[in-house]
Amino acid sequence: MYAVIRPAREEELPRVLEMSHAFVEEGCCNGMVKDTLADLRGKRILLALADDEPVGYAYGHVAEDIGHAGAWCDDDRYYEVDEIYVKPAWRDQGAGQRLFLALRREAMAAGCAQLHLNACGRDWKRLLRFYCDHLGLRMWSASLYMEL
Repeated sequence: MYAVIRPAREEELPRVLEMSHAFVEEGCCNGMVKDTLADLRGKRILLALADDEPVGYAYGHVAEDIGHAGAWCDDDRYYEVDEIYVKPAWRDQGAGQRLFLALRREAMAAGCAQLHLNACGRDWKRLLRFYCDHLGLRMWSASLYMEL
């Protein structure tokens, strides 16, 4: 089944909120906080749908940063991916890639020269395969930790 990508409608935000909570409850990332409807309102959220059933979502924003963005690019204006989530049963079927590519098109349409995202996950090898090997992102830094 092929997931279709389109902007979420206001009445679909509760479904996005359910997926956001599932994302946090998966426990794949330390420190994630559950979104609220107030957090989602006003954002351009993209939905991945299969047979009109939401199977994933993504959103980001154009950012203007003073200071460190210049380390990445010549312009302080870039596109920041805030969240990409695909339900576990729909992973490895192209929905995440289509969501990412839709965000990339939005970034390009907004005149951004670069797209940035911070990704965290316990399965970091899979995460890097997806973002670096499959989608072509390059790594800027790594944040490592050790439990004591």
